[in-house]
Amino acid sequence: MHIGRTYELSGPRLIGFAEIAGELSGVTGREIVYAPVTLEEYRDLLLSVGAPADFADLFELINDGRNAHLVHGVEEALGREPRDFTYFAADVARTGVWRPDPAVSTIPRAG
Repeated sequence: MHIGRTYELSGPRLIGFAEIAGELSGVTGREIVYAPVTLEEYRDLLLSVGAPADFADLFELINDGRNAHLVHGVEEALGREPRDFTYFAADVARTGVWRPDPAVSTIPRAG
């Protein structure tokens, strides 16, 4: 049934990075800020940590607007409606996985 099929996936609504940061701030109790970077800055960062160039180039595809639409792949593949990010974030936050580890430093923000 699924062999050889490709499913495009999305949630039930379009959501941007700033909205995701806001949702995560709400469920973690920490301030999470979306700090936009240029495609070149992000690509250079990925390359500097050893990511292959073709992977680094994917960031442009994510941000050029072509993916800003809802699709029905979750329903087709799983037979159910997709979960909203709000519920996903709340469920994951309850596991404690996003609690900061004091032994791990954070990456400083540019600027």
